[in-house]
Amino acid sequence: QFGEDYVSKDARLFVLYTSNTNNESQTRRFFIHLGYVQCAIIPDYWQDGDDRVIFIKRNINRLLCGR
Repeated sequence: QFGEDYVSKDARLFVLYTSNTNNESQTRRFFIHLGYVQCAIIPDYWQDGDDRVIFIKRNINRLLCGR
């Protein structure tokens, strides 16, 4: 599990972010492969034309425990 073992089991969401550049396309595909969903884009975050892309994933362990 990518980074999720290092986070409190009480966390509701896991949040990852990257760039929208072609250099980061494999990173974005990897996040999606792990079950993350793209939820937001912040235009020109890193520099002009280089957006911040934000991904989230719900903490299934928390949902199964009824929290």
